[in-house]
Amino acid sequence: GNYIYAEATMPEQEQAKDGAMTLLQASIENWLKVSDLSQKASDTSLFDYIKEINANRCSQHRVFVYINLFRLREMINLLSLKCK
Repeated sequence: GNYIYAEATMPEQEQAKDGAMTLLQASIENWLKVSDLSQKASDTSLFDYIKEINANRCSQHRVFVYINLFRLREMINLLSLKCK
């Protein structure tokens, strides 16, 4: 499948997660804009579909986050039906 993903490496795991999520949110916003969809990536229900992988990189923490585009489209369609 197709995915949107981001990763960040920081001294603390929570910093890495925050950085990766910020990058992922920006990528989702860009994809929504290019796809001409009105949903905002800040809608917390979209984050139910985000997966996370954590790994150590020497003394640093790496967090890789991703979302399946099929699931993202599915969620946006459900949200748009609720709003009608």
